Amino acid sequence: DLARFARLGDLLLDAKRPDAALVEFQKAAPAEEAPSPLLASRTATALLALSRRNEARGVLQASIEDYPEFAATRAALGALLLADGDRDGAWTQYRAGVDIDPFDAASQSTLADLYAARGDVERAERHRHYARLLQSAEPATR
Repeated sequence: DLARFARLGDLLLDAKRPDAALVEFQKAAPAEEAPSPLLASRTATALLALSRRNEARGVLQASIEDYPEFAATRAALGALLLADGDRDGAWTQYRAGVDIDPFDAASQSTLADLYAARGDVERAERHRHYARLLQSAEPATR
């Protein structure tokens, strides 16, 4: 059952065994169709843990092609691009992600920083304001 492979991959990833997790995530991918965006994200996480950044980027980009409306994938790719110094690519992904899911406080905050880096103070402040509103509305986790 594909779900069992994905669950085992999650457990292995939690146990700091990304190599084994990657094998299970690959087993969980349906043969005749694109993997779900959640499975692609998990696969990319395992690849990143193995320092295989280019492969992780490719998995996320392919997932966006198959599921362009999945905001979390755009945020994950944006974070990877930002960590690699590609601010323009990160801005594109975060902007698209926030257009899909404007309720992601972390993405709003990162987008604000990216707008500030571009010198667009008005949009930076707008997205900072959105991020603060969303963070204040989040339930307490303690």
